[in-house]
Amino acid sequence: MSNNFWEDEFQENSEDELEKMFEELDENQPQQPSVPSIKTSSETPIQLEGSSSGLTIGWLFTLFWCFFSFLVTVFIVTDIMQDLGTGDWRPVDGVVLSSSVTTGSENDVYCLNVWYEYNVDGTTYQGDKVSFSSEKNCNSWSKNADQDYPKGEEITVYYNPDNPSEAVLNNGLSGVPFSTCCFFAFPMVGLIMLFVMIKESSNS
Repeated sequence: MSNNFWEDEFQENSEDELEKMFEELDENQPQQPSVPSIKTSSETPIQLEGSSSGLTIGWLFTLFWCFFSFLVTVFIVTDIMQDLGTGDWRPVDGVVLSSSVTTGSENDVYCLNVWYEYNVDGTTYQGDKVSFSSEKNCNSWSKNADQDYPKGEEITVYYNPDNPSEAVLNNGLSGVPFSTCCFFAFPMVGLIMLFVMIKESSNS
């Protein structure tokens, strides 16, 4: 036999032995446990409990603020309209009978009290209203407001021609204090809060 025959025979036997060896190694290797697949679904809704509770609290606070500011605005507008209605009231000479400043429910709130007298067609009337918007005349900066109305001071009184017993010291727009107009900031803030809450609710 030729050398090539033995070489081919040896090569075939070697290849068979290698294949058997690899098969035995595969069989002896431990089986890896199967890992269950995790299914994810983009359609599963995610509930944000924190976000929902935040929106609820925000809505409650916004509605309370809007309701409170609405009531305040109604009272303020009513007083302002009454003051504007005194623009055509007739002036008459009067005199201050007494004036004082008393402390309100809080120590830093001061209330002006003015009592004055005036005469219309021979009839004497007395009044204590400075204007409708400042009927209570209470604020935190009028500690010495009575100095503007010293006792015995001659003043101009504006009376209602249809009812002379009704009078004010400041008529028309001059009777509306600047502090009263500042309260209109409350409904403006309420409208902004309402707009923000509607936008947040639509985005959630």
